Amino acid sequence: MARWIHIISWLFFCDTVMLHGQSCPSQQLMDIGLSALGATYIKNALDLHEEECLVYSEAAFDCVTFVEWTIAKYLTSRSGVSNTGDIESVLRGIRYRNGCIDGYLSRLHYFSEWIAQNALINGLNEITGGLDGAVVQKKSLSYISRNKHLYPRLRNEGDLMRLRAIEKHLSSFEFSMVPKNQVDKVLRHIHHGDLIVFVSALSDLDIAHVGFAHEQGGKVYLLHASEQNKRVEISDEPLDIYLKRRKKFAGIRVLRIAI
Repeated sequence: MARWIHIISWLFFCDTVMLHGQSCPSQQLMDIGLSALGATYIKNALDLHEEECLVYSEAAFDCVTFVEWTIAKYLTSRSGVSNTGDIESVLRGIRYRNGCIDGYLSRLHYFSEWIAQNALINGLNEITGGLDGAVVQKKSLSYISRNKHLYPRLRNEGDLMRLRAIEKHLSSFEFSMVPKNQVDKVLRHIHHGDLIVFVSALSDLDIAHVGFAHEQGGKVYLLHASEQNKRVEISDEPLDIYLKRRKKFAGIRVLRIAI
């Protein structure tokens, strides 16, 4: 009964905002994301400058910056303002620890920390733990420090020591994940506009990719910035098939915008 009350309340809310010229939060979020279809994929979009600064583009993205830009545009539009200064302010709050730019390591490099911060301040609710087949995981994160040659802005031993302390802290937390062989069983619970977070198959890396669930023809696809196809696109394959065919993913986490 409680579940049906929730569904009816949600539909009533959607009808109400539609009467006032707005769409449901998830649809408004996706309208923004879909407006970027065909935009260029750029690898490591945040590492193009020598010094850490706010990188902001509406024409080129990697998978994380596409998600961040979409959410930032959505949050500013819901507040009734959407000028460049407002979007940049929201982006800082999304991307940097406590919203402050203080060098390279102030950025939330591990996406699990990104999830924790944005669940607190930007209304992203993780629903993974309530999905059928979800399992609890814990990872000993060390991928970035172990592969420092891939991160040329990790310049000195002091930065590495600070990074290892961050990794140790994040490694103490558990998280829920739906394994890839169970995802087909939870598709009916994934909503249009949900944030789909792909858990890495590597033991020392938390997240390997991110995008949004896109419902189309009764199936769930992925709206994302694709490194393979070098553009923002909707996946050709439904989400469960897309996931199963990629060995670097172990499963998914699912988050839902709540405001």
